[in-house]
Amino acid sequence: MAKKIDLGKIPLSDLYQVFKLDSKDNLNKKKARLLPSGNTESETTTTSIFLSSLCAVKEYREQLLSTLCVNKIKTRNVNLFAFTELENETKQERPDGLLVITSGKHNPIIEWVAFIEAKVGNNLINEDQISRYIQFGKEIGVKTLISISNEMVTSPTDSPITTKSNFTLNHWS
Repeated sequence: MAKKIDLGKIPLSDLYQVFKLDSKDNLNKKKARLLPSGNTESETTTTSIFLSSLCAVKEYREQLLSTLCVNKIKTRNVNLFAFTELENETKQERPDGLLVITSGKHNPIIEWVAFIEAKVGNNLINEDQISRYIQFGKEIGVKTLISISNEMVTSPTDSPITTKSNFTLNHWS
């Protein structure tokens, strides 16, 4: 049976199994990079730079994540990990990123996790695409999606799209 993310129970070291990767090394290759190679106008590269800056600057991540009511980020022995282009088994669903908050020093446990879907330029959040990511998230235990785009919302806990699903949608404008 495939592994699922069970918050507060699954160790970070098992995350590669959730995405059916061969090894932890393959998961490490997906880590967000501050200086990725490639076209800086692509969603993947832009998302990688943004997510790695969240990991690198404590005050920045605390401020942004607190707008989503993620309070676990301020406790001791908490780390933020960011990955890009983690896909489902068929490789059809590929959110732009994954944020993972862990607690614990020696065997970190996943406490919070969210998909990231970013749009660059004037590209809009696509409702069908988000619906597919919600389905993918339900399959592996992810219950939150943060979209990032130029679309405006009144609060980061709002989203430019609506869903009837029991899934948390947030948006950073």
